[in-house]
Amino acid sequence: MKVPTYATTSRSAASGVTVVLDTCIHGPAKVIDPEGPMMTNSAKWAYYAPAHLGYDVVLAGRRDCVESAVRGTIVLESAHG
Repeated sequence: MKVPTYATTSRSAASGVTVVLDTCIHGPAKVIDPEGPMMTNSAKWAYYAPAHLGYDVVLAGRRDCVESAVRGTIVLESAHG
């Protein structure tokens, strides 16, 4: 199952996902429109997204975030050893 995958990073970085360059997706332009919970490894995003944007957020490590994007479902394996 394909799931939308976003990364915020500097202009010098690139990947096979939707890359949001030189800005925060919390900014004035609505960059994403999730259909379910969002997953992030950013404590800042996990804190602000629910209150400011109304998103449900799962805070996890980078490994679980990437594995979740690959599988198309939320994966929380790293925390369990």
